[in-house]
Amino acid sequence: MKAVNESKKKDAKYSVLYADVPWAEQSWSVGSTSGLCVDNWVAKDALLMLWVPNAWVPDGLSVLRSWGFDYVGLLCWKQPEDEVENILPTRICEYMLVGVRGTVNTPHLLRNMLYEGPVGSGGYKPLGFRRILAGAGYRAFGESANYLDVFGQYWKNRFPDYEKGSWEFLVDF
Repeated sequence: MKAVNESKKKDAKYSVLYADVPWAEQSWSVGSTSGLCVDNWVAKDALLMLWVPNAWVPDGLSVLRSWGFDYVGLLCWKQPEDEVENILPTRICEYMLVGVRGTVNTPHLLRNMLYEGPVGSGGYKPLGFRRILAGAGYRAFGESANYLDVFGQYWKNRFPDYEKGSWEFLVDF
């Protein structure tokens, strides 16, 4: 993994962050995640959605706080029974921690906390979650919402169907 590309994003301030941390990646640690200087890229008022497998929920909460966000809730993605591998029973559900910084209205986002659905195209998480976040960003910030996918380049390298859309990527791998 390469260091964060600070020069590319130095002047950008993002109001909506999506972070699917590669928790199981050997070369990437909780400390590496907590140590990312997201403050350089985050607006004063911002929304964060952070994917966390069950075993890493405490670490995810720590990362959320280290990035300057307050925890406001979580969403759960329940995978269909036929898509769950027998050797990984902890993958039945995966969580998305929701954090805010400054003044952000989130009740519309947290009205339904359990989402059921199959794995998305190419084997990645359902695209619907990024659409939920994009919609929440639009409702919270209107046309001024701008989007940062912190680890998007990592997933794009592994899942060719990973949709970038209007999201900027932060960490280069």
